[in-house]
Amino acid sequence: SGDAPDEASVWDMDPARLAGENEQLRRQVASFERQHRTMMGTLDREYHDALGQRDKDRDVLRREMADILRQLHTSELACRAKVAEAGVVAEAEKARAAAAVGKQALADH
Repeated sequence: SGDAPDEASVWDMDPARLAGENEQLRRQVASFERQHRTMMGTLDREYHDALGQRDKDRDVLRREMADILRQLHTSELACRAKVAEAGVVAEAEKARAAAAVGKQALADH
């Protein structure tokens, strides 16, 4: 006879012993159920914490991207203004150079 009695011998066992084993099994099942609930509760909290953290991280990334886009737009506008200003300066230099060439041509005649 081993740890697990075969089907025929279960009926031959002492009722008090059967009741004791039955109670022990009930306690083991109850303990397992408590552990299972605890583990599932922990997993559920960790899952929701991870979701919350992911949402916070996304919000931070969105704000950072919006800041970067604003900075790029501001830089683009500043660059365009400098290019326009450089174009005006270049045109003024061309006009001065042309005027100087014209004055020199008049002086040579």
